[in-house]
Amino acid sequence: MKAGRVAPGDALERLATLPFEDLGFARLDHHRALRQGFPEVVFGSGKTPEQIATIVERITSRGQNALVTRASSEAAAAVVARFPRTVYHETARALTARVAEPQPLKGRVAVVCAGTSDIPVAEEAAVTAEFHGADELPAQDPLKAAEELGNWMESVAAAQGFRPEQRIQTLLLVDDAAQQRVR
Repeated sequence: MKAGRVAPGDALERLATLPFEDLGFARLDHHRALRQGFPEVVFGSGKTPEQIATIVERITSRGQNALVTRASSEAAAAVVARFPRTVYHETARALTARVAEPQPLKGRVAVVCAGTSDIPVAEEAAVTAEFHGADELPAQDPLKAAEELGNWMESVAAAQGFRPEQRIQTLLLVDDAAQQRVR
């Protein structure tokens, strides 16, 4: 404002919505990424397509990426109409609207599910991890995923500060998941 690039009324409006913006049907936390390291995630269930589109528009207008979980195809259509770069992940029922690439996270994420009924939840987890900058294990390629999982388990064994009982518990969880699949 002092440099003349922003009008006083615009500056006042912007300050009025920091760090929160009340839309009447939702209260957006525009500073969550600053405080928590990740932007706010929108739970789409119970919201109308128009409400979700408005939320995504408000989040992305601040230069932040938007993730909506439990989004319907109708909500996806409404968001894409206003923000064409939005991607609807149908199986995951998630919407991602990117305005910037996320900072890469250290390590990898393995999303493992026991059967076909778990696939939508696993896909939602995978979309969420990728949205936040995680390097995910290969999906839909069991042999490659098994190889990567083996590499991951080796890195768990070599990790500093990872107590032996935590390593054993992790191995038992992976083994239990695998045994259910083999049966």
